[in-house]
Amino acid sequence: MKLSVSNIAWDEAENDAVLALLAGARVSGIEIAPTKLWPDWRGASRKAAEAAAHSLKSRGFDVPALQAILFGKPELSVFGDAPVRAALLDHIEFVAEIAAGFGAGVLVFGSPKNRDPGELPVREALARGAEFFRAAGERCAPYGVCLCLEPNPARYACRFMTSWRDVKDMATRVDHENVGIHLDAACIELEGDSAVDAVSACAGRIAHFHATEPDLGDFTEPQMPHAEIGAALRAAEYDNWISIEMRRSNDPLESIEKAVAEVWRCYG
Repeated sequence: MKLSVSNIAWDEAENDAVLALLAGARVSGIEIAPTKLWPDWRGASRKAAEAAAHSLKSRGFDVPALQAILFGKPELSVFGDAPVRAALLDHIEFVAEIAAGFGAGVLVFGSPKNRDPGELPVREALARGAEFFRAAGERCAPYGVCLCLEPNPARYACRFMTSWRDVKDMATRVDHENVGIHLDAACIELEGDSAVDAVSACAGRIAHFHATEPDLGDFTEPQMPHAEIGAALRAAEYDNWISIEMRRSNDPLESIEKAVAEVWRCYG
């Protein structure tokens, strides 16, 4: 298993202590939320990403993916008017270039509020969504990056692509090699679906996976069936990254240590 941890789990001031902990726990990747490094996107660039990647590589870490790619960008929408959609495509290309600087192959597209279809009829929303994501795939292609669609549950204020079936269908509609499927344990289960079934149904098409608890909580008392999901991923011969995504707790070192141990136990 290739295991990474998202940098939303700690603050930059805790970086040295966390990276030392992760290096000793067989974690080889750091998933990056860009605005944790560059608040409000100030200073974010391919050159800055290359420098950050070099620093992480010197400590034994790769960067498999970027997440929270629309954080701080509420004005951008998949279903906005033409200038808004154009601005969103420009931003996705900008983030794809940053990902290339990190050597990351995946952009996780969660962002439930940026994909709210409003009152659009379902059929029109699906058609417009597919058109947009196909264009986004074209923007990502020159950078060798895959835009991975994530199901987000209604609990997270999502109104479009809430289930893994929706994401699988959209990826099929888009039919672009730079648009893929990302699965998230808690996102799937919170929508009333089975993450085990999702993994089995999407076998061979999963580009990235998040091991998560509801509301990005810690793994102190896991609620998700991680052992069963891990078995399903092994049965599906999934060999891409598994990334732990959780919010920073009051004791980040302890929470991260527990999460890593639990994920190794269940997914390794």
